[in-house]
Amino acid sequence: MGSDRMRVLTTEGLHLLIVEDDDARRIIGEHHHAIRRAMEGDVSALTPFRRRTISARTPGAAKWQPFELEASLPQLKRWYAQGELDYEDIYEQ
Repeated sequence: MGSDRMRVLTTEGLHLLIVEDDDARRIIGEHHHAIRRAMEGDVSALTPFRRRTISARTPGAAKWQPFELEASLPQLKRWYAQGELDYEDIYEQ
């Protein structure tokens, strides 16, 4: 499979990232689902993503780099208040 542009909430905020690895796609999808569960009250859903990174790159960047996935409920609430969690689809259309 080729590359996909995916919306990913990292410890630095919401990023549009280029992802080519199937495992990274799966992890991002699971993370997205865990965020929804955590915001609905199941905070334990975030546990597997603490200090978890994926390798990706931003559009226009030549180098791949690690991005740490957000797994802190207080931070998720802050990102939500700032509008960062207001995305329905993790893939860019």
